Amino acid sequence: PPPSRHSCCTMVRPDGVMAHAAPAVPSVFPLSSDFPAGLVYYKLTKRWNRETYRLYHEAMVLEMNRFRNLGRPFCLIGDLTDFPPQPQDLNDMRAELVVVAQSMGMRKCAVIYSNPITKLQLGRLSEQAYAFFTSEKDALAWINE
Repeated sequence: PPPSRHSCCTMVRPDGVMAHAAPAVPSVFPLSSDFPAGLVYYKLTKRWNRETYRLYHEAMVLEMNRFRNLGRPFCLIGDLTDFPPQPQDLNDMRAELVVVAQSMGMRKCAVIYSNPITKLQLGRLSEQAYAFFTSEKDALAWINE
């Protein structure tokens, strides 16, 4: 069985080939999964450019595929407490990832933030599947409702 909290780096693609999930900048967006609980954790830090976003998008899709390939729904918990406001084009691209995540089986996404500007930038993602929190404890309580 998969480890309880898996660090994202090596996965098996749907065609059975081993795939590596963007280890080039792991300190900018570390990912891990708690497979039994159906949770994907991610932490975003620093200012990004389009290449960083591309690597993040690729890594997230690979991680979410682990759940989708088994027909398992999942929830995301994003820690944005060290994530400064980003250029609007990158926020728009992240909004597109929401649609991808939902199509792959995402039930909910809890975003933990500390900067009100970051919350404001992501506020348009506020829909039924998204909620914003200032602590992981509150985020997990909402996911487990």
